[in-house]
Amino acid sequence: MVLEAAKCPNCDGNVELDPKNTFMICKYCGSNIFVKDAINAYKEEQKKEYRLKIADECLEKGITEDAEDIYKEISKKFPNDYRGWWGIIKCVPINSYNHGDMEKEYKKALAFAPEDVKPEILENQKLRNLYVSKRNKLKRKKQIEEEINRKIKDIEENREKINEDTRTLKKRTRSIIVNRIHLIIGLCLIAVSIFIFQFKWWLSVIGVII
Repeated sequence: MVLEAAKCPNCDGNVELDPKNTFMICKYCGSNIFVKDAINAYKEEQKKEYRLKIADECLEKGITEDAEDIYKEISKKFPNDYRGWWGIIKCVPINSYNHGDMEKEYKKALAFAPEDVKPEILENQKLRNLYVSKRNKLKRKKQIEEEINRKIKDIEENREKINEDTRTLKKRTRSIIVNRIHLIIGLCLIAVSIFIFQFKWWLSVIGVII
């Protein structure tokens, strides 16, 4: 009889089962095991450990993109294994500008991590939150500075427009004054001409009478 390695779905104990059987009893917890599922679960577990080993090696060598892809694959397929979530976190530098506080990843990692690993995760989260908070403050400060500069620019543009309107108004006012002066001079000249004409006319009349 050839036995195959398997994993009990009840207690996670590693057992050896006969693939010819449909059900067998777990030697650790005594529960009934569906042989095919238990063998497949063991194989998936082995694949997971192998993939995690590759991801850890990639992370150690600085190949973070490949490592992150594997960790994401693990977290999706085995969401109750903290190592996938914790791996994703470790792939992203604390001072990364393109990531937020990664609340989901930390929450999942802390939910399933063993007690001896949780302090390390919490310390990492604390440092990341401090950086994110500082980054958000700097970002807000920059936004305020940009808003102030924009308002200053608007004020300067409005001031220039007012100055231009003032210059235009002064120019028009001068033009109106000049035109009125020309009109008054013209009227005065006409009045003088009429007066001279009438004066000459009266002189001629007086000359005729005399």
